[in-house]
Amino acid sequence: MGLLDRLRGRPDAQPLPPPTYSNDSVIGRIVEEEGVDRTTARAWFDEMLTFLDLCARSDEILSPPPNVDRAWHAGGGGS
Repeated sequence: MGLLDRLRGRPDAQPLPPPTYSNDSVIGRIVEEEGVDRTTARAWFDEMLTFLDLCARSDEILSPPPNVDRAWHAGGGGS
């Protein structure tokens, strides 16, 4: 179960719409660098967008789940 699914299942969570932004170049890099299929890469990318949205809404410092961190680095978000 991904981050987005877990957040939607929480009774106290604010509803978050599914991500609508996509970047095929980044998704392709996740496939190549992480050795996952395109469906998994897209899920990781969507989780990364959800995590960034949560960071923007939070007053606390948040740490990304492992798959979000891997997608972030494959996408060129950090080194």
